[in-house]
Amino acid sequence: MNESILKTIGVAFSVCLVCSLVVSTSAVSLRDLQKENKLNDRRLKVLQVAEIYDPNEPIAQQFIKLESKFIDFNSGMLLSEYNNIGKIYILRNEIGEIDKLILPIRGYGLWGTLYGYIAIRDDFNTVSGIEFYEHKETPGLGAEVDNPKWKASWKGKKIYKDNEVVLSVIKGKVDESDLQSTYKVDGLSGATITSRGVTNMVSYWFGESGYSQLLRELNYES
Repeated sequence: MNESILKTIGVAFSVCLVCSLVVSTSAVSLRDLQKENKLNDRRLKVLQVAEIYDPNEPIAQQFIKLESKFIDFNSGMLLSEYNNIGKIYILRNEIGEIDKLILPIRGYGLWGTLYGYIAIRDDFNTVSGIEFYEHKETPGLGAEVDNPKWKASWKGKKIYKDNEVVLSVIKGKVDESDLQSTYKVDGLSGATITSRGVTNMVSYWFGESGYSQLLRELNYES
């Protein structure tokens, strides 16, 4: 009887040990693949917001069209090497001039931090696109930040007026007859906190703590 119990325990232990080894081995072997998939997802969002994504070409191959730089938020200067600062992307035209800037943004929504990118045109004031690659917002409400129609409504919107950040996500629909409509984006229905979070995000990242100094320098150079 005791021998039978010991055999049962031994078999169960062996099965658990084998399963643990299989799971551990799988986790280790898939780690690099998971990291690569996560990186490619972020690269995909950058390519989409820059409006140069081609589903028929490898993402890594398309990504070389972009020039990556690092920004020192204290000085507003662009650097070529990483120094514990923010990374941005530059899309240049055929003659080497800046066509678009792709800038990382992040800020709080309802349930957590939203992470994404916003692209601006060569006047450094007009939005070309916006994408989020990670968030925890409620499906059907705040998660509508992923809705292609809502993202498309950002195109052509202006960020600054009289050197102040005024672009905001409003409550309800934008009245196109409103003279200030170019500074307003449709609100997310039933997601007031998420809408406010996106507004705060734009205000912060295009303010003095974010990209404003860099954009002034680029405007001056151009």
